[in-house]
Amino acid sequence: MRVSTAPAWMRKFEDDMNKAKEKLGGSTMLDETKLYSFESDEPYLTVYKTDKVYDTNAVMALTKAPDDPITIIDITIAELKKIKDSRQYTDDAKYKARRAIKMIYENPDKFEVIRADFWDKDADLTIIRNAKNAGAELITNDRSCGIYARHLYDMETTMLTEDVNSYKGYKVYTKSDGVTNDILMEELLENQYYLITDPDAPGSEDGDEIVFDMGVKRCGELMSLMKYNPVFESYYLNDTFPYDVLQKMAFDSIENNQITFLKGPAGTGKTLIALAYAMQELQKGRIGKIFFFTNPLNAKDTPDIGALPGSKDEKLLDTSIGNMLGTKFGSKEVVWGMIDKETIEILPLNFIRGLSIPEGSLLIFDEAQNASIPLMKLALQRVEEGCKVIVMGDLDAQVDRTAFTGGQNGMRRASEVLRGHDIYGEVEFAYIHRSKLAELVNVM
Repeated sequence: MRVSTAPAWMRKFEDDMNKAKEKLGGSTMLDETKLYSFESDEPYLTVYKTDKVYDTNAVMALTKAPDDPITIIDITIAELKKIKDSRQYTDDAKYKARRAIKMIYENPDKFEVIRADFWDKDADLTIIRNAKNAGAELITNDRSCGIYARHLYDMETTMLTEDVNSYKGYKVYTKSDGVTNDILMEELLENQYYLITDPDAPGSEDGDEIVFDMGVKRCGELMSLMKYNPVFESYYLNDTFPYDVLQKMAFDSIENNQITFLKGPAGTGKTLIALAYAMQELQKGRIGKIFFFTNPLNAKDTPDIGALPGSKDEKLLDTSIGNMLGTKFGSKEVVWGMIDKETIEILPLNFIRGLSIPEGSLLIFDEAQNASIPLMKLALQRVEEGCKVIVMGDLDAQVDRTAFTGGQNGMRRASEVLRGHDIYGEVEFAYIHRSKLAELVNVM
């Protein structure tokens, strides 16, 4: 008699599923297929409807249901359940597991859930063995799973490239890719830019790629060119020009979208570009007031020095946002002058509930990587029609609380929700312009 070698937690999951089936008087979402031991030499019995099997990591990396149906082994459902319910996993992992379960449940036509014909105590080996025997392609987001497949089963895997964190607001192609307008319309989201590089162009050295096409974006069913020489003009900050093609994208997005997210490390120009636009619009009378949102936290690994003396504005100008504004405008006295004239208002997030940012205003949310999902939702729900929004942050190096990391980060989640909508643009900067030193230490 064949005996299943499924691990104890998996057998408990099966028992729960069978009890649920008996209680409901019908079948579960799992196929009616007999369990076989991992050591079995029998050919697989289950006929897969698709030729792609996704492992648990790959399913958790998906941010939306796939365009074409895929297959997952039932042990993946059990693993997702274990992750979302266990205390030993991070909040980010639990969030991704919940998201995956919801996605599978709501898209039964895109996910074929198959009961395993072969079992091993290790979930990865169970998935690999079943995919191998079905002759299916294994899609993974886990290199260790790829190593198992290659060395134990002589089976190559495909690494999943889709990742919520990989969205930059633009895509880069090479000239040799031969991209066409049809390809771009299929692959680009609304207001997403593209660049075409040419590694073989004259002037390319040491593999550096020369930008061949200086940034175009999708607008509806058309492709839109950016301004050749954009500039933000004001007497506060003089004329501000983009230093590179990514900054040029930011100029374009801020001018043409209601809301723009600017991401990237310190020294890439996020704050300067936002303030240059704000001062230009204020000077030309196109906006009446600038609102600054901030979550005034200590930098990571620094001690709390206690409460600061003074009024709300005095306290805030002694924090990071005060340092930023004072540096950009030359002194904090200039900032105080703007506050007195009510052309700017600085608000901590704990003061914004019930507030509305009216039409004809500009909202700048700096250091937005330090916001949870509820805080980001609270901030963006303050915005009325006709109000511009610029959100800046560094999701990689400047998150100062563990509560804001991974899938619980508000800026990250807002990007997922907003990308592809016609009011939204996003640009992730890559080039540090502050100083050579700032560029060198960025790798620390």
